[in-house]
Amino acid sequence: MFYDSENPAIALIGLGETGTAVGNQLHKTAIRNLVPILCDTDPDRLRASPIPNKLFVESGRERADAKWHLADAFNELPALGELALVVTDLRTPADCELAPILVELLAEYGLFTVVCIGLPPDLEAAQQDLANQTMHRLQAEADSLWVYPLSETAWSQQVDQFTSAVGKLATFGESMLGHVDFMDFKKVVSKARLTLTTARARGQSRSAEIMQELTRQLNQQLATSESGVYRVLLVMSYSDDKPLLVREHVDLSNWVSDVVKTEPRMFKLGMFADPEQGEWLDVSVLIGMPVTDASAGQTSR
Repeated sequence: MFYDSENPAIALIGLGETGTAVGNQLHKTAIRNLVPILCDTDPDRLRASPIPNKLFVESGRERADAKWHLADAFNELPALGELALVVTDLRTPADCELAPILVELLAEYGLFTVVCIGLPPDLEAAQQDLANQTMHRLQAEADSLWVYPLSETAWSQQVDQFTSAVGKLATFGESMLGHVDFMDFKKVVSKARLTLTTARARGQSRSAEIMQELTRQLNQQLATSESGVYRVLLVMSYSDDKPLLVREHVDLSNWVSDVVKTEPRMFKLGMFADPEQGEWLDVSVLIGMPVTDASAGQTSR
């Protein structure tokens, strides 16, 4: 693998059983520039996956040995662009051991790395403590961290829920690389806790419906009033057939002000016309929050 700033590909590295399952599901989607890569200690899971890019690490390796092994395997991967998503639920000690190694390697290759953690509600106490320690470390070492609390109790449902969330982030990343300055994305989420909400609607009340859905998603992810908000990127996509109205623009901007409660240090706005949108208005809100205890500020879903 080598870094290619002209390549729009987004590396999605599924780590462990859940990360592999998410990668397999997203491999079937129409996210054009997504390059799924699997990293696992279970060779059977890797062999069963149709994804060609696989990183196998034997269980129980010392950290230095595991890093050397992964670095060697990285050389066989295709050229990637500027953005990498590491997807895991930190369900096992191996997940907690390998996640920081992957972040370190991706940084050495020059990729901007967002770690996406789908946090299950059913971790045993010892593993929860280990996951919290790992999240604390990842906050310091990764470019950005997204902790997405999972509400479902069945593992297959947790995978579906996490896949949907990561898919939205990957889709946002794809559209961002094509239409929004990538530097704005990095400025908003760099060394911050990431929250992403997306919604779409059409009709006379589309902005009101979008604000309602964005609020619902935001309340599910993080209690922003506890940790504050200091960077916001608001992206709106519409068509020339049904352009963004001034009223809708004002409503959505005011919604951001109401939600963050405090004046953000940075507010970025991106708007672009897409002829395929028809009557639909798509809105994405990316929020960067101060780094705090990774296990704090979560709300039940």
